[in-house]
Amino acid sequence: MPVTARFGVRTGPDVFAVEPGPGLEPPGGQDYWYGRVLLDAPGVFVEDELLPLVASLCFQAPAQLAAGEPFAAWTNRYPGEYHLEPAGADVRLHGSAVLSANGAAATEWAAPAAELLPALHDCGRRALAFFRSRIGDDPGQTEALSALEALEAETAAALRR
Repeated sequence: MPVTARFGVRTGPDVFAVEPGPGLEPPGGQDYWYGRVLLDAPGVFVEDELLPLVASLCFQAPAQLAAGEPFAAWTNRYPGEYHLEPAGADVRLHGSAVLSANGAAATEWAAPAAELLPALHDCGRRALAFFRSRIGDDPGQTEALSALEALEAETAAALRR
């Protein structure tokens, strides 16, 4: 079974819409979307402010891992951290911000790099489309969206996609 990566947006306390379609306007407005990146549901997830989470986990991490380098990032949640490290043909994910399906701290999760990196990038692309559909031409968000689009392009190049 191929590795999956999907984003979710919080719509209420402990309620997340996975890859929401048109019409859903998450609470908090576009200045603050909180969400998750879910891996191999119901496997593990990392949860934080959605835009920086997508930037780091879906775009920066795959590009860095494709270069053979480990990746680490902090979340604003609690705060916590997560690490992705090459482990042979796999990538190992661990850290205090990596949670299991029931929300308990996960010790470790691994997946083949050849499947995980494109899955994360594709998840980021879908999240970017979500952001674009909600932000539109809002001048207050244009800079953040442009930065995310630049990260996506760098990741596409790193993954040769």
